[in-house]
Amino acid sequence: MVNTNTWQTSLSLQSFNLEVPVDDHERIEKVQEYVANYINADWIESLTATSERSRRLSPPAFRYQLTELARKAGKRVVLPEGDEPRTVKAAAICAERGIATCVLLGNPDEINRVAAAQGVELGAGIEIVDPEVVRESYVGRLVELRKNKGMTEAVAREQLEDNVVLGTPGCWNRTKSTVWYPARFTPLPTPFVRRCS
Repeated sequence: MVNTNTWQTSLSLQSFNLEVPVDDHERIEKVQEYVANYINADWIESLTATSERSRRLSPPAFRYQLTELARKAGKRVVLPEGDEPRTVKAAAICAERGIATCVLLGNPDEINRVAAAQGVELGAGIEIVDPEVVRESYVGRLVELRKNKGMTEAVAREQLEDNVVLGTPGCWNRTKSTVWYPARFTPLPTPFVRRCS
């Protein structure tokens, strides 16, 4: 209780010293306890319960997580430029780490020559497919996929001369377990790529 009226008391509070010295541990503790008694713990918990922040990963942790997901998926990766040095190295690394089964499209002799020149061993987990041997077997599939666009066998054969087209998932695999990664930019017939992938 104070001996002044409400107005005088409120004016006196303006000159009240609110500072707590850093070495006054007793007063600091009392202030902490006082404030803590008036904080609604349920309200604080509701703030953290509703916020679902995604955990940010460091780049190495992200690469590790991505690699593990790829391993578990057990996919085949068709690499249409199978005789390109970067592609051969990538396929060897991918197979060595068990990330996926890599299918290199290209002349087997040329692919093996490039691998030897790069000091890369092509072992288990890598398939080498000669496009000259399999190309004809995909003509019917391409005609079937594009028949509503007027695709003929002659046009299909012409398009399949490009390994990037030959390697598209729609042509290569009906089960969708194949992923297609060309190494170079190639302007493809866009509707065909959309339909195949």
